[in-house]
Amino acid sequence: MIMSDLEHLKPYATPHELRILNEIPRHDTYVAVAKALGLSHRSSISHSLRRLRARAALQGVSPEHDFTHELPEGFRIKRRSDMRENSLGKPVWIISEPTREHLQESLRLFMEALAETVPPTPMTPPPSMVNDELLAVYPLGDPHFGMRAWAREAGENFDLKIADRLTRAAIDRLVSTTLPAEHALLINLGDFFHADDNSARTPEHGNKLDVDGRYDLVLTTGALCMVYCVQRMLERHRRVTIWSLPGNHDPHSALALSLALKMFFHNEPRVDIEVDPSLFRYMRFGKNLIGATHGHGPKIEDLPAIMADTRAEDWGATEHRVWWVGHFHNRKVWEMRGCDIQIARTLASSDAWHAGKGYRAKREVRSVVYHTRHGEWQQQRVSPGMLD
Repeated sequence: MIMSDLEHLKPYATPHELRILNEIPRHDTYVAVAKALGLSHRSSISHSLRRLRARAALQGVSPEHDFTHELPEGFRIKRRSDMRENSLGKPVWIISEPTREHLQESLRLFMEALAETVPPTPMTPPPSMVNDELLAVYPLGDPHFGMRAWAREAGENFDLKIADRLTRAAIDRLVSTTLPAEHALLINLGDFFHADDNSARTPEHGNKLDVDGRYDLVLTTGALCMVYCVQRMLERHRRVTIWSLPGNHDPHSALALSLALKMFFHNEPRVDIEVDPSLFRYMRFGKNLIGATHGHGPKIEDLPAIMADTRAEDWGATEHRVWWVGHFHNRKVWEMRGCDIQIARTLASSDAWHAGKGYRAKREVRSVVYHTRHGEWQQQRVSPGMLD
């Protein structure tokens, strides 16, 4: 028999999870439940229940752990204090709280649950002719969706609508001019979002940010823009891989963006979204080894050694190695021992703080095509002036 006392979970269930909860009392095993619901494996049931229990616990409901008081809407458990006796019979307070990793896992599981309820995405027909010896890389440097700038203060106007328009138009132009490589890699180099939540402050140092619109609107607009970019790339390339790296402005929103894209494209076998909170990503393509990081972590001069240490086997088997980095907004290329470092520019304008400090940077986005044996093969460049 399987446990059927799951009524306390129903208020927190997605429609798919609710069907599972209603079906469980009618069967003796998860295998039978899965079969009744048309699922391929019993693990689908256990996984759904695990993420549902974790979500309910964050709202204060987990009877097996004496969590019986539901929190008000909009709140979640931050920490819990329990009075217990130690080995000497003296009372002590035990304080527990969810780890950051647990919260990220809970978010990932919740997005997976939502993905099960999303209707199939219309499939983009694959291109008829591609070159399987080529990889097209589209690095997006610091788009800063949600930043607001006033021309009289910062030199140029910038807001959420401008960021969305420029990014879509830039991808349109790059996709039409980039060689039809079989595989494409879309790299969000971090700081895709200007702010990480409604506080409108940088997460680490609490610096005040000039923002445009509510956080949920910014997050939605940015996610839909990335969906558009992927769909345009699918018209040109047979496979698309997406990396969303955490920046110093958006360490949590980057993960949310990856999860949203994974949910949207969950039934598209031509799209691979890497959901990973790490500051680093790597891909080997023939004789090429490509790394990416936002740039606010280790020193730039340490990146070649980090790549050689982390991907030693790939380092030894490749001839052309490159790091793509954002964060600095100025285009630079360093030929370092064994590896090139490329700093990507951004399409975003300066905000008031950077303009007041005298920082200046040209605005652009590029695509770079790599040949499986010969390394860098083609570059295309787009600036805001080319998109008006």
